[in-house]
Amino acid sequence: MEEDRWGFEGEEAVLQSPNTSLQLLPPNATRNRRRAKLLALVLLLVLAGVLPLLITVLLGSQRHAPPGSQPTTPPDLSVNKLETSRHQNLDNPAAMLTAPVGNNTNGPYLQWAHDIGNAYCHGGFSYSNGDLVVPRDGLYSVYLQITYSGSVCPFHKKLMNKVLHSSEEYNNDMTLLSSIHTMSCSEDVWSKSLYTAGFFFLKAKDKLRVMSSHPEYITKKEYEVFFGAVLFPH
Repeated sequence: MEEDRWGFEGEEAVLQSPNTSLQLLPPNATRNRRRAKLLALVLLLVLAGVLPLLITVLLGSQRHAPPGSQPTTPPDLSVNKLETSRHQNLDNPAAMLTAPVGNNTNGPYLQWAHDIGNAYCHGGFSYSNGDLVVPRDGLYSVYLQITYSGSVCPFHKKLMNKVLHSSEEYNNDMTLLSSIHTMSCSEDVWSKSLYTAGFFFLKAKDKLRVMSSHPEYITKKEYEVFFGAVLFPH
């Protein structure tokens, strides 16, 4: 009986020896082991959550884009957008008339160049014999610049421009814009530019025309003499 008792006690001593050795480790070593186990557990959880997502992304990219290919915009799409933008710009009513090559008057109204140099009529505007015809109803920006010059200075001469408007409702000219300047100089050669502009609601088939107090002094340069209108976008 004593041998059996001692045998069990020996076995118990052997079984308890590992725990005894752990208890004998320094406190820092025990904490490091616990931290290592905790870090390993965290990494395992992270990998368990990220790995399926990474696999899904890789499979999705391989499914939608073959190896070596990159997503590109169809060439015709960009071309169509450019063409659409160009047509929209051309379709927007806009006109600019410039100084004519020949005579600048026909009766009381100024004449203009409408299809040469910088002059143009877009979006339905038309020009005929001094009249700029509005294509459709809308709010328009109307502008006018006239430059006068001469070799002899007219003392106290008044320069005046007018943009006139007529419609199918009334045939009489009504003044939309005007600009006035009184010359007073002592030099032989002189020049003066008069500019005016404004916004007006115009209707289709309305006519715009210009009158000048002294057309004989108007210069012939298109960048000094111009008249036009542009439909205000909405």
